[in-house]
Amino acid sequence: MADNSKQNKQQNQQAPLPYGQFAQDIKSFEQQSGSGSLNDVVSMLNSINRRLRILEDRYSNLRRKTQVTDQNMLSNTKRFTNE
Repeated sequence: MADNSKQNKQQNQQAPLPYGQFAQDIKSFEQQSGSGSLNDVVSMLNSINRRLRILEDRYSNLRRKTQVTDQNMLSNTKRFTNE
């Protein structure tokens, strides 16, 4: 039973991180948690918040571009059917 838990821990440590920088930040914080302070947690949350805002901005830009493309396609189709 103890061997299985050791193997699971080794597999978890060697497994690739699926979520990029977020997972790396969390993993590094977990490793430093013994000496971690409130400032470390706050800085990590600020970093995640900053990244989230950037991703939201990129997503809204993509939606805006998609909307413009759809409008252009509709207007072109309408114009071609009238010709």
